[in-house]
Amino acid sequence: MDAPSPAAAAVRLAPLNRRFRAAIIDQTLWTASLSPFWMLAAKGTEAGEGTALAMFALGWLSWLSVSLWQWWCIARTGQSFGKRAEGLRIVLADGRPPGFLRGVVLRSWLFAPTLVSGLWALDAVTMFLPDRRCVHDRLVGTRVVAVPGTAPGNVVW
Repeated sequence: MDAPSPAAAAVRLAPLNRRFRAAIIDQTLWTASLSPFWMLAAKGTEAGEGTALAMFALGWLSWLSVSLWQWWCIARTGQSFGKRAEGLRIVLADGRPPGFLRGVVLRSWLFAPTLVSGLWALDAVTMFLPDRRCVHDRLVGTRVVAVPGTAPGNVVW
């Protein structure tokens, strides 16, 4: 792998507490986007067929809208909603945004099965190493850094 440029090497790695808060924000958005599914599950068989179908469609549309927006932002700027709120960014070794392939497909989609397999714990533990990179960051060639001049809650949208 090529050595990072001096400018890229000078960036500050993302503090763990801010990475955690960014993840909580992102997961809250995705969970909220599924609220039509939660409401449908709560109603159970009481919901009429038309209501159930509408709630199901609304749930998928809501989740897809949030997902497409998050993925587009990650590919374009390296920032999900949570990362932007916390003043963080996903970057390649040279400081560029990861793009769609590395930022979304490889970094997120291929690691989704770890959530149900329990391997997420191993992935997360590696964040405590000195370079603060999770397994998925190491395999894809990304890192999460603090955006210079920003602080949590003080981000210009």
